[in-house]
Amino acid sequence: MASSTALTATLAGTAGAHNIETLLILRFLAGSLGSAPMAVPAGVIADLFPPASRGLALGLFVVGPFLGPSLGPIVGGFMVERAGWRWVQGLLAIIACVQWLAVLIFLPETYPSVLLRRRAQRLSKLTGCVYRSAMEESQSRPSLTVALSRPWVLLFREAIVLLISIYMSIIYGTLYMFFAAYPIIFQKVRGWSEGLGGLSFLGIMIGILLSIPNMFISHYRYQKKASKGPKRLAPEMRLPDCFIATIALPVGIFWFAWTNSPSVHWVVPIVAGVPFGYGCIMVFLPCFNYLVDSYTIFAASLLAANSALRSVFGAAFPLFTGVMYENLGIHWAASVPAFMALACVPIPYLFYIYGARIRKRCHYAAEADAFMERLLEASQASTAPKKSDFSDSEVNSTSPHSEESIPQLTTLERIGLKVWVRYIFVFDLGDDYDIEEVSTILRAGYSALQQNISLSDCEAVPDPSWRQNGVSKLQRLKEGGFEPVVVKDLRESSDFPWSYNHLKKKSFPVAAFDANLLCRQGVFPAPGARLPTSLAQANFIRGGLVLNWCALHLAGDGASFHLWMKIWADGCRRAQNESSQPLDLDPAIWNDREALMKPSGCNKGRLEDHAEYTLLDTIPTGGLPAKATDPNQRSQVFYFSPESLRALKEEASPINCTQGSDQKWISTNDAVSALLWRSVQAIRNPLETLKGDPVSVLSISMDGRGRMEPKIHPETLGCCLLWSAPSVPIRKMHEVLNLADLASIVRKEISRADNEYIDDVMTLIDNLDDTRRLIPTAGLDSAGVHCTQSSRASYPLYSLDWGSKLGHNMTSVRMPGNGPLNGIQIILPMLPDGGMEVLIGSDTSLLDKLLNEPHLKRFAVARSL
Repeated sequence: MASSTALTATLAGTAGAHNIETLLILRFLAGSLGSAPMAVPAGVIADLFPPASRGLALGLFVVGPFLGPSLGPIVGGFMVERAGWRWVQGLLAIIACVQWLAVLIFLPETYPSVLLRRRAQRLSKLTGCVYRSAMEESQSRPSLTVALSRPWVLLFREAIVLLISIYMSIIYGTLYMFFAAYPIIFQKVRGWSEGLGGLSFLGIMIGILLSIPNMFISHYRYQKKASKGPKRLAPEMRLPDCFIATIALPVGIFWFAWTNSPSVHWVVPIVAGVPFGYGCIMVFLPCFNYLVDSYTIFAASLLAANSALRSVFGAAFPLFTGVMYENLGIHWAASVPAFMALACVPIPYLFYIYGARIRKRCHYAAEADAFMERLLEASQASTAPKKSDFSDSEVNSTSPHSEESIPQLTTLERIGLKVWVRYIFVFDLGDDYDIEEVSTILRAGYSALQQNISLSDCEAVPDPSWRQNGVSKLQRLKEGGFEPVVVKDLRESSDFPWSYNHLKKKSFPVAAFDANLLCRQGVFPAPGARLPTSLAQANFIRGGLVLNWCALHLAGDGASFHLWMKIWADGCRRAQNESSQPLDLDPAIWNDREALMKPSGCNKGRLEDHAEYTLLDTIPTGGLPAKATDPNQRSQVFYFSPESLRALKEEASPINCTQGSDQKWISTNDAVSALLWRSVQAIRNPLETLKGDPVSVLSISMDGRGRMEPKIHPETLGCCLLWSAPSVPIRKMHEVLNLADLASIVRKEISRADNEYIDDVMTLIDNLDDTRRLIPTAGLDSAGVHCTQSSRASYPLYSLDWGSKLGHNMTSVRMPGNGPLNGIQIILPMLPDGGMEVLIGSDTSLLDKLLNEPHLKRFAVARSL
């Protein structure tokens, strides 16, 4: 829309230009801004239409860029004669304006990132809380980098894209060469007027129109082949449609070249445009379809590269046409593009015969092919959606409640840690609540969760059938094995002396939340213990509820668990008759797991390329080295106000780097990460006691969903964690680097995580003999020189409505004060006031130093008893 608006403005400006300088500048801007509608629609068509229907849609799109230039000289020639050149520009501005208004009125926004951002803005305005789209921060800058670089990578590193694009560019350049050649032949040599000279393009236009019926014939012929079996037709099946056209092109150009002298009747060279116009479309269309079918998930990028190269040829060819005709003569000059087209004739035949082998050797083509195969397998294996059926807590879902609905673990889940994430949710219930009534509501809501998310009603067990050692599988929990929601009444217990109001007055300090009293599970399982994916404990206190939820990390992560909580909360509202509409779950939350099941086979997956992972020599008990699981550890929560977050981000900006940085921006999380990393190392490894020059690694967990291409659903079920590992010598951290330097190091490492990186990590995992040996690098010494960080900031848990009996919204999100992973830093969900809370795990002996660490005290306030 932005480019269409600017295009309309610049075209209107050219109509009123008073000098050649203004005209050239505005025409340059119009050409630049008008390029988007040439590059974007083909990618959109690739997204919207399946292969069997895509050919006709692309064909109708391709006709436009050829028919327009052919029709333009006919209309423009007479208009210049009658009204002057300004009206030509004015007419273009009017057409662009009409098109812009049509798009504005009739075409809705469909891009997920934009829709989520708009929804977050509406929620912020309605509630006064600050909401951010989960995709917004993680995608904006990396997507820009990918959008600018990938087209050129495809063009110069993929043989298919390069050769096909050169062929198409020669055709395109020849068409635009005729815009300069036809006036020479028909106006300069034959003496025609501008209006009559424009009519000479009728031959090309008729040839283009004659190709349209052939499009429909080719389309139905392809559909017939596609309907014969479930398998996807090879991209090479698109190419036979252009075999005749590859001959028609040079024939038409040679015909024009040697019949364009005044001694030959004018109709003969004009008719030569018919096979040329026909050949243009019938070469372009199969080549377009071949590229899109070969690079489906990268269609927008490759077509941007193709469009860029064609535009260069289209702009350059007319520039030397006049000189070439003057020096070579009208016959040989016109033959030059014919010889070029003749030289390109073998290209479609080459790819038709050897294309399958060539695609396997091309990185992006092979990756796209692997993705399409996975997608085809998923569609063939999928079953019809079913609807859950359970009393008042009904939820619309596509997940059947059966043993078969429990999915196989994805590649990333095979190395998932078998530890429980222990959430503490605090609710204000008032002084006169009914414990039985609230317990019934919680259990009804939890039943909704179990009925709709089969993963929540499972346990992890070893999978001896898998080819790798250490791999688990999920199986349904047997009835009576575990009580899903245990109720504990602590209102009169001396073990928990604090009321809700006292906790609120102290800002819910984690020291009040004893894991041994309030939690169903420890972080790490005992040897041989069962591993249920989800257990809850409702701890009722005076005036409130402290709800503990233990979720097995192997089965989910922050994004997935937020969806679980959303379903649980909705079930509670329905149990109170406060929700009239059942919650709709997108089938993609299940189906998109297919993209994570196996790597493409295009990457090597070498351990030396991934410093964020370490391969252990032996298999550790509990999944991590012993000193990482020391129980003598405590946690502390720190609060950052909105103002302090802004000040922190400003200080950590790349413009303040002392070591130089190629990073153009950082996120708020990057700034917080840098501060916490430095603060923890300052109390653990101060300069005065530092021995040697150890290197500290900060293992940062990342959500891989928004980094994949094509994008998968942001709430796709399961654990989709990746790790980045910025590292810095501790001595250098203390003596040389400032906060901005550290934040830029963090951002640079996080930015590496794109689709190719994910596929390479999946390949690394797939190559292991025992998945238990691969751990995040910080796990080697998280109690010493390393740290681990995870963020829940983008998950709006505070906005979930649990119904009036539970006070509608939780008032605090915490984790227990004892038993955290030493060195862990967890950024908690963003607060309604726009502030942020961070939980830091530390050795008990260092807690006082942490509370008084000067860097941290500048920006954060401790939530202490």
